[in-house]
Amino acid sequence: MANEIQQDNDYQKPISIREAMIHIQNAEYVLPGIQRKFTWDIPRIEALFDSIMQGYPINTLMLWKITDPDIKRNYPFFEFLRNYKERFSTENPPMTRPLLEDKYAVIDGQQRLTSLYIGFFGTYGAHVKSKRWADNETSTPKQQLYIDLLNDRPENDDNLKYPFRFFKVSDNKDGFNENKTEYWMPAGDILTLISTDDIFNYWEQHNLSGYKRAFQRLTDLRSQFIEKKLITYYLQVEQDQNKVLDIFTRTNSGGIPLTKADLIMAITTSMWPDMRQKTKILSDDVFKDTGFRIGNDIILRSFLASYASDVRFRINNFDSDKVKLLQNHWDKLSNAIGETFRFLHNQGFDDVTFRAKNAAIPLIQYLRRNLI
Repeated sequence: MANEIQQDNDYQKPISIREAMIHIQNAEYVLPGIQRKFTWDIPRIEALFDSIMQGYPINTLMLWKITDPDIKRNYPFFEFLRNYKERFSTENPPMTRPLLEDKYAVIDGQQRLTSLYIGFFGTYGAHVKSKRWADNETSTPKQQLYIDLLNDRPENDDNLKYPFRFFKVSDNKDGFNENKTEYWMPAGDILTLISTDDIFNYWEQHNLSGYKRAFQRLTDLRSQFIEKKLITYYLQVEQDQNKVLDIFTRTNSGGIPLTKADLIMAITTSMWPDMRQKTKILSDDVFKDTGFRIGNDIILRSFLASYASDVRFRINNFDSDKVKLLQNHWDKLSNAIGETFRFLHNQGFDDVTFRAKNAAIPLIQYLRRNLI
């Protein structure tokens, strides 16, 4: 892939969806620790595949080329999730650190790429609402994406045309239905149609030669997912982690906007998984005792002020060594934060009259050093 890439921050030559999937399979595309979990549901994935077939544009992706040995060594990266299951399998597998080769971290486009990857190669375990939550095929059955080669969707309010649909893996849906009015093709088979000969061979080998509609659909699928260069992307090659964090904050389009503190917390949590639960307990306890609402920002800034030589709120101040330091000193730091806001509450302050919470950091430092 490196030979195809320009070496400046710029838009790159478009690639096909199949090419993008190969990059994910080969672990050339990875996810940085700042990324959130996969959140799309089955209807949204089906709608993405339909949109591609109807020729709607896919928004531009943003990639970050990771070449700096320090970044490869100190910061967490993850593989794409292939087999998703609500509640039970939602975490992306971590990449082995340090990274030995250059990688392309996805800064914007995770949800779309993961949806395509699951649709082509994986499964989606959606909870059956009438069942109790359990990690089994009754409660959260594995489902695989198919497309009917013979029909369009019935008319619907969402203007979906192409019958992409998830079915339970246990249903063994491949092929014709009983009266041969439908033919369900696994979505992953689409990426095998490299040439027109492949289309013809698939058409004949699967007993579809009497169905011209199937041949046309196979041709259209090949055109959209293999032949056309539908994925455009911007490549960030600078190794300035803080600039990338700022870009991610500004371009985040996953619904609820994330703050820089949220993103740094995500990185920290990826290296110390207990961090998120511990900060939640601290925040809940402080609110219950005092009415003060404290968030990631004040907690992380208090750590830097107390234990780091560089107090700037920058991503490189939260590498693996710093996170280990935070883990080792968490009890003392969290106690100091809690006691600080209890003291302020006892002095008559509340969440309205003491809004600039960073002003509490010197007191947190004092209590950490002298009283806790």
